Parts: sequence; structure tokens; C-alpha cells
Amino acid sequence: MTLAAIAPKNRKQKNKPTNEDKFQTLWRRIEKQKKLNENRQDELNLFTRRIESDIGEPERKLVSIELVKIQKLIEFFSRKSLSQWQREELLHLIQTNFSLLDANPFSDSSATNSLKGEFYTLFEHWYPEEEDDDYHDSLLKTPKAENTSSEEDLFANVGEQSAGIDDDPINANKNSANEQIDDDEFDDKDRAEEEKIKKINKLLKRSSINSMFRRVAKVLHPDKEQDEQKKEEKHQLMTSLIEARDKNDIPTIFAMYAEYVGEMPEDLAKEDIENINILLNYQLKQLKQDYDSAPYQDPKTAMFFDMFQAKTEKGILKNIRARKKDITASIHASKRFLSRITSLSKLKPVLEEVYHQRCEARFGSLDDEDWDFM
Repeated sequence: MTLAAIAPKNRKQKNKPTNEDKFQTLWRRIEKQKKLNENRQDELNLFTRRIESDIGEPERKLVSIELVKIQKLIEFFSRKSLSQWQREELLHLIQTNFSLLDANPFSDSSATNSLKGEFYTLFEHWYPEEEDDDYHDSLLKTPKAENTSSEEDLFANVGEQSAGIDDDPINANKNSANEQIDDDEFDDKDRAEEEKIKKINKLLKRSSINSMFRRVAKVLHPDKEQDEQKKEEKHQLMTSLIEARDKNDIPTIFAMYAEYVGEMPEDLAKEDIENINILLNYQLKQLKQDYDSAPYQDPKTAMFFDMFQAKTEKGILKNIRARKKDITASIHASKRFLSRITSLSKLKPVLEEVYHQRCEARFGSLDDEDWDFM
């Protein structure tokens, strides 16, 4: 049954859209959005495979170099001649690089975990008093730098020798208060959404849609069929109808009514069209939310989507080229870094540089209010 077949007859044209006009517009948008949603996952899978094909080889090359760098840093960690602060800076470098490897979807998890096991053994030797497993786990988590985007967190430049600083204890209470306010706002929105859903459910039960559902169910009831094949077909149709009712899928109920019962009831537009439009609006909103959230159901897809997706093919290619350029720069930086730490005596000046960089980053981030607080 086409959309025109269920349109109200002899509708007069007006400058201002009528409820019947809105109904037709919403119906068309919902049908269009459903088709987009049906193809969404296939599009995302194709997009993910494309990104893996375009940057997979250079990414894996970068990962292999990073594994070599971590292995080298771990070897130095066992040296007795390191001072306490030097060992702490080396620890920071190691945990930073582990975090970056964990964030890279092209990382070799088995090789990374093997290095982690090796490092845990050394860590327990030098910090025997730390027996809390949670504390051990935290050592391999690098604090995120302030004002960094999700893209930088996911594919940070692993060639950098110092990536981020420790959490600022001075701003901790301030940030905690802001987070509490944000949480309260989210809770209010959630509660408002729940109330809206309850009202929609009540609206569905009060409207003509419920009587339409019963009429369709009466026609499709499988117990009225003697033929087993037809009974099974109607059983599947009834399942779809019940699912549509439970999900407030009004367009599906309309479509099944039009196909198995006939044209829309004459009094539908007069009595319930405004309420139906409310339900259709909600249905359209949910479909759009499902479409927008689809890339974030899988971590790898979410990474690729945030980094490389663009409105045009030209934009996607530009993002891919930019990432390849970053990979090349990171590989060169890591090679230079490895050439600088061929011995412990050459590593120590590097650790001093990292120490000063982290101190500058920490104290450079303090504003006047923070200094007054101190």
C-alpha cells in the first residue's frame, strides 16, 4: 500500500501545513530514515575496511618500532645506577608508551601484553612495598593531557618523548565540582526523557492506534489458519506486529493495517491525527539517534569515524593523508629517540629533558587564581 493510498481524501491546500500535511511529511521522513538505518552498518563496515587498507601497513610499522622502543626502555629500568627521580621519569615514559599502544587499534596485543608482563616483574623488584594490584594497573595508565581532543588521545604522536602531565591536584576539587553539576544535568535530562516516554506510551494506549492494532491482530491471528505453512507465516507477522507495538513503531502498524485490513479509518485524521504526529515525531527522533550512535557501538569503528569521516570524499582523503603524514613523522621521531638512548649515559640527559618539560607543562598551566590558592 503506497503512501498516497492512505492519504486523507479531498484534502484542501492551505498555506499553513495541516495536521494531515505534517502526518504525510513525517511518514515520508521515517520511511527514508529507516532505509538509511538499514544500510548504516554495512556502510560502517565498508568504511572501516577501507581505513584499515589505507593506513594499516604504516600503522603496524609504527607499532613495531614502538615495541622496540618500550623494550629498550624496560632494559634500562633495571639499571642500579639510576637515581630515584630518573627511575620515576623512565617509569613515566614506559607507561606513556604502553598507553599509546593500547589506544592504537593496530597494536599487537599479544606482544604488548608480553612486554607488560616483563615490566611488571621489574616493577615489583624495585617497588616491593606496593602490593595493590590496582596500583600496579594504574602505573601503566598515562594521565591525559588537558585540552586534548579524542583524536589526539586515540592516535597520539608516539614519537613524542613526553606526552601529557600528571593530573593537577590543585584543580582536582574544582573539576570534581564541575563534573557533579554536569552529572546532575544529565540526570535531569534522563528523568525528563523517561517521563516523555511514559506519556507516549499512555498516548498510544488511548489513541485509535490501539484499536488498529487489535484489528490487524484479529486478521493475522495464526490460530485461525489450518494450513501449517500459512500458520507459520502469520505467526511471524504477529511477532512483527507485537514488536512494533512494544517499540511504539507507529509507521509499521499503519503499514500492516493498510495491507491486511484496508484504508485508514475515516475518523482517524479527525480524532487522533495530532496525537499520532507526536508519536511519529518521537519515532523519527529515535531513528535519527540510532543512526548517529551506530559508529560508536564498536571501539575501532568509533576511532576511525571520528578521525577520518568527512562530508565529502575529498575530505576523507585529506584526513587519511594527514594521518599518514603523522605516522611518518612519528616513525622518524621514534628512530631518532632510539638513536639517542643507545646507552645509559645517553639516556640520562633525555630523562632530564623529560623531567623539565613535564615541570614546565605543569606549572605553566597554573593561572592567577591557582597561584593565589597556593
